[in-house]
Amino acid sequence: MSRRPEHPPSFGLVLIRFTLGCVACLHGWRFLQSASPDGRFLRRAVEESLAGASPFFRFWGESVLLENPDAFAFLLRIGVLACGISFVLGAFVRPAGWCLGFFCAQALVYTGAARTDTRLLFLVLGICALGCAIGGAGRRLGLDRFVDRRFPSWVTWTQEPDSSFLSG
Repeated sequence: MSRRPEHPPSFGLVLIRFTLGCVACLHGWRFLQSASPDGRFLRRAVEESLAGASPFFRFWGESVLLENPDAFAFLLRIGVLACGISFVLGAFVRPAGWCLGFFCAQALVYTGAARTDTRLLFLVLGICALGCAIGGAGRRLGLDRFVDRRFPSWVTWTQEPDSSFLSG
C-alpha cells in the first residue's frame, strides 16, 4: 500500500511558529534571569483561583501544583524557554506545542483576577501553540523535516511506522 505524499504546512503556519518561538524564548529567558515566577507566586496564584476552578483544575491545583510549587515553577521557567527554542528551530514542534499549550492553559486558569487582556494573551498563545503542534509546523523550514524520520515516533509524536533512531 503506497503512502500518499504529505504536503508541508503553509508558510503562514511557519510564521506563526517562528513568532511564537521568539516570544516564548524571550519570556523564558526573562523568567530564568529573574527567577520568577517562583514557588510563592505560583502558590498564591493557585490558591486564589481554586474556588472558581472546575473540578479537574481544582484537583490538579491541590494535588500537583500546591504539593511542590517550587518544582513546577522551575519546570515552567525551563519549559517555556525550551519550547521557544524548539519552535524557533522547528524541531520537535509537536511535543513542544502541546507542552506550551499546557503551560498557557495553566496560566489561563490560575491567573485568577488578573487583567482580561493577560488572560486573552494566554488563550491566544495556547491556541497558536496547539495549532502548530497539530499542523506539524516544523516540517517546512524546520528541523522536524529531518528529525521525524531519525527518531522513534514516540519521541517526535508522529505516526511514522518506519521511523527509527538508527535508520537513515
